Amino acid sequence: MVCGAQRIVALISFLLASGSTLAQEYNPKGKRDPFLNLHEITRQETPRIVEPPPLEKRPTGLNGLLISEVAVSGLASNSAATLVILKGLDKFTYFARVGTKLYDGYLESISPTRVVFIREVSDTRGNKQRSRVIKRLYSEDHQGKTDELP
Repeated sequence: MVCGAQRIVALISFLLASGSTLAQEYNPKGKRDPFLNLHEITRQETPRIVEPPPLEKRPTGLNGLLISEVAVSGLASNSAATLVILKGLDKFTYFARVGTKLYDGYLESISPTRVVFIREVSDTRGNKQRSRVIKRLYSEDHQGKTDELP
């Protein structure tokens, strides 16, 4: 009869001969390692703003333009609604109303002298940051002045 110690020695020699190991490897399958300290992981990576893709890889039209890539050209209004005329970096002219979505935000309000956008950006941790961007209809140096025609 074989005792317990001899069985263990036989099992170890069998495993060594077959090339198997007793240790198991962790396969994350896309998930984080549950044995890592989360405080150390978050300290290692400082959050940074996620850069948008180049213009060619974004959707076409106003939905693909950043707020910084449009300029306010004018206003169009009637009794029902007020629209803002925007000139894009892509050299096209767009009409937008309150709530119109751009790539990094949306149009919040329209007044006779300015247009207010809300810019929404995400950092690498997924936190959203919002900021208000005001674009004036007339530049500061032309405000209140009229150009004379020859």
